[in-house]
Amino acid sequence: MCKRTILLTLVMVLSLLSFASAAYVWDNSGNGDTPGGGNNQWLTCGNWMDNQCPINADADTAIQIAGGMAKSPNQCEVSGVVDIDLNSQPTRIQFASAGAATSASNRDTLVIKNGGELLAASFGSGFELMTSGGFSKVVVQAGGYAGPFSYMGAQGGNMLFEINGGMLEGSWQLAAGGASAVVRVELNGGTLKCEPINVNASTSFVINITGGTLNTSDSVAKLTGLVNTGNIIAAGGTNPRAYIAIANPGRRIVTAVIPSLSQAYAPTPFPPLANTVVNIDEVLSWSAGDGAVSHKVYLGADEPNNMVLVQSSTALTYTQPGLFDLGVTYYWRVDEVQSSGPDVTGSVWAFSTLAYIAIEDFESYDATGTGSIGYTWSSGTETWESGSTVALSYDPVRGGEQAMQFDYDNSAESIALQMWPEPYSESTRSLVADFTPKSSAALFISVMGDPCNAADRVYVRIADGSTSVTKYLQVRDLADPNHTATNDVNLLDDSWQTAMIDLSTLGVVLTDIQSITLGVGDKDNPVATGTGTIYVDDIQLRTSTCVYGAPGADLSGDCRVDLADFGIFAGQWLDSGMWP
Repeated sequence: MCKRTILLTLVMVLSLLSFASAAYVWDNSGNGDTPGGGNNQWLTCGNWMDNQCPINADADTAIQIAGGMAKSPNQCEVSGVVDIDLNSQPTRIQFASAGAATSASNRDTLVIKNGGELLAASFGSGFELMTSGGFSKVVVQAGGYAGPFSYMGAQGGNMLFEINGGMLEGSWQLAAGGASAVVRVELNGGTLKCEPINVNASTSFVINITGGTLNTSDSVAKLTGLVNTGNIIAAGGTNPRAYIAIANPGRRIVTAVIPSLSQAYAPTPFPPLANTVVNIDEVLSWSAGDGAVSHKVYLGADEPNNMVLVQSSTALTYTQPGLFDLGVTYYWRVDEVQSSGPDVTGSVWAFSTLAYIAIEDFESYDATGTGSIGYTWSSGTETWESGSTVALSYDPVRGGEQAMQFDYDNSAESIALQMWPEPYSESTRSLVADFTPKSSAALFISVMGDPCNAADRVYVRIADGSTSVTKYLQVRDLADPNHTATNDVNLLDDSWQTAMIDLSTLGVVLTDIQSITLGVGDKDNPVATGTGTIYVDDIQLRTSTCVYGAPGADLSGDCRVDLADFGIFAGQWLDSGMWP
């Protein structure tokens, strides 16, 4: 019995000694032949505790520097400022496990501790941190920093990044090298900064956020896609109350929201983010937190500080009286009232409403048959009422994939031959519509002409059950610095021109719209002109935040050119892959 105990103790001691010898600890305190290390470079042995550079013939990890030399630890721990660069050459820390590190429980590990900085002082653009085989792990603790890397991820093998604090920074190219690569990021605290996230479709990778922030220049659309595909998850993806939040302040800040058991959760709209767009009649709903006996709903527009109490009841839904406004970002919160004790304050959720209501976008029509555009929009040449023929256009289009091609014939020859009675062309669509949803103030219509067209005017006629009114389409005069002057839509201009009609000037019952007619010609003083083709797209109800149509650089649809448009442009530019 005694001999067995002594033997067991000896085995335990040897095991501990073996583990200790496998860890290389950055000290930089003057141990060894070179007092103080002489510099802060990785390959100076005096910078390592016990004057031992990270090299071990039995280890599995190869740390390659300047593309040639390799130092091999099982584990490196860094607590000082490390210049991993050598002679201003591209540097790679590459885990290339070929021995014992062949399972998740036996990973080659690099730890950046509090006060540790792993950086390439003179050649940051060529600084790589990756694995090419086996199982590897990088840990960043609170107060640590590693980067900026030009590449982080895996060409093959299994790489785990564990971020508990501090910062890991660089470009993400997750396993650009092949289908065998597996990358997982456990973001428990601190910051993961990516410029941007580049993903090989054949690679297995997950960014699991339980704390800290993912800071990236990627677009909201790209990040939302990664959330939807399960590549970015919250709390391991197993907590039904947790979700990923994406703030959009120029750069994207991605965090995990993990409600407590007593907070309201599972909101609709979901995800509860400002970039989630809903209809203006959206009904808000949620699930009750544990112990709640009733619920207080707070709601406000533009920013969270504007929220006010709008409902206090046992209901798990909220319906906005009179609909939400168009093109507005709303913030809302549900506080849970307990049977005893204070209310439990909920998370702040958000959503945005549609920027417009589509009256006609021409996307629902078929090329032929009863679903064709001619069955909805009348063709004047078929009824001998006017010189119009309508068809679908696939190019050009302003939005979506289809527009209306409108051919007009207002020529003197057609009138002389009495092909149609008046020198104008029009097409009418019957509809039953309410043009007065809350905050809608204008009807927008986009038109494109052709340099070969005969000059003429474009009009729209809106009819209710008993009367109709005709309005000629006009656009802003771009040469007018006051943005108040207007011109008729130019039928010789082959760019899209967006006209706006103030609904308050129509003079019809807006809650009882029966038809809308598009026409080319002068209805008040008919004059023979000639023939031509125009294209029409995106007939919409909008808020009239600009006076005559949207500026050409308005990408967000709010009739203004501002930082929101720049953000959309920048995101589209990055997604295009055309950046250097």
